[in-house]
Amino acid sequence: MSVLFTFLNVTENEEVKVLFEESQSVVAFIFLDNYDEVTQGMEDQVRSRLMSQVTLTLNNWANDNEIFLRRTASDRFIAVMNVKALKAIEQNRFGILDQIRELTGKEKVPITLSVGVGTGEESLRELGLLAQSSLDLALGRGGDQVAIKRKNGKVTFYGGKSNALEKRTRVRARVISHALRDFVLESDQVFIMGHKNPDMDAIGAAIGVQKIADVNEREGFIVLNPHDINHDVQKLMEEVENHDDLWSKFITPTEALDQITPETLLIVVDTHKPSLVMEEELLNKVERIVVLDHHRRGEDFIEDPVLVYMEPYASSTAELVTELLEYQPKKLKMDRLEATALLAGIIVDTKSFAVRTGARTFDAASFLRSNGADTTLVQKLLKEDLDHYVKRAKLVESAEYYRKGLAIATASEDETYSQIIIAQAADTLLTMRDTVASFVISKRKDGIVSISARSLGEVNVQLIMERMNGGGHLTNAATQLEEVSMEEAKEQLQLAIDDYVEGGKTQ
Repeated sequence: MSVLFTFLNVTENEEVKVLFEESQSVVAFIFLDNYDEVTQGMEDQVRSRLMSQVTLTLNNWANDNEIFLRRTASDRFIAVMNVKALKAIEQNRFGILDQIRELTGKEKVPITLSVGVGTGEESLRELGLLAQSSLDLALGRGGDQVAIKRKNGKVTFYGGKSNALEKRTRVRARVISHALRDFVLESDQVFIMGHKNPDMDAIGAAIGVQKIADVNEREGFIVLNPHDINHDVQKLMEEVENHDDLWSKFITPTEALDQITPETLLIVVDTHKPSLVMEEELLNKVERIVVLDHHRRGEDFIEDPVLVYMEPYASSTAELVTELLEYQPKKLKMDRLEATALLAGIIVDTKSFAVRTGARTFDAASFLRSNGADTTLVQKLLKEDLDHYVKRAKLVESAEYYRKGLAIATASEDETYSQIIIAQAADTLLTMRDTVASFVISKRKDGIVSISARSLGEVNVQLIMERMNGGGHLTNAATQLEEVSMEEAKEQLQLAIDDYVEGGKTQ
């Protein structure tokens, strides 16, 4: 038996293929975060010197990487390169972010870069649209990072090391408030929907938005599944049930689907992900959707909303809604329970004004207090059961340190905990001495393994959780894993932490 082998030299073809791929065009938009805010009031000489240093640093970076860079506005640049240059920059994990941050940090001016990159398309127009979409995504996640969108929809992130800087302005809040009022007035009814298993922030914000509908003389209904309510809001819902007028505004997802009209407005609060909303079918049946959220923007986003107010710099969605209420043109008369629910949402998300709290947070709390919010009632709503306290303590007891300052608590394989206890255990762990970040792993009753992560800001837990298909904020994030054991989940978490620490904390 004879065998014939045929060898073909495909080296040249492969080289041409690689050369073709690496020569494809890439478009990037570069934005200087906080430029207008931090340079306002600066002397012309100081501003000019600072911008000269920033521009020189960017030009040197562009020259070193064979990038065509042009400034299009005081705080914007456009960069054109090829795939080969992009790969080189990615290998360096976009070190330009660190360079600009360090440069402006020396001048005590917190300017950072946000970069949106479009690649994978042949058309320059399509590349530009991808780049702009990527920049919106980077800014929606808090800035100081790079978002790279490819033709297949895949998004890669670099950066996100620093905490989101306060970029909201009262002018923007007023503009959004008036725009929201116009949408409400153009509707015959308003549906308000939070995320699945809603917490105090989601319910409080929903009640606040219902008030906006009410003050503009439109029927507002809060969509809530009575069988999918977070344990922590149980006391609030008991108070609402005793409040006949407010309780009549709550409807089930089934009732909402039956009541939809062509003029219905849907307002989604405290989430922007279609997979997390209370009833996803509503998104498909309502033509006009508004999104109000304080989380960093992720890849998964509600399609074609008519208005988006996403501020990752805010403490809570309840804070955002409170500001929108302030700027409603008509005289506002808030009920004690309505104001208290909004204040409770702020207090829960800020851990009693201890984390993610800005000057605007206290302004919102002050407004609610002057409109009848009852701090004694807030304390009553936030009281926890003894058995919950004991369960949380048991989770905390299982903690051990992995690397310096990173505490990981793991429940046993045969134990299940509610999502709220897992999150509270992570919060408690973070208060321990020498702990800079905490992670709590546990099974829930539905069999899914949940991981809650918290940090003081030094460690970006959002990036760690995103490596495990989760997300959240720099200091507050989580993920859920299916069909894994507790030990496997712990190993995956440790690998994600290793990748984050050893990979330069950037991707």
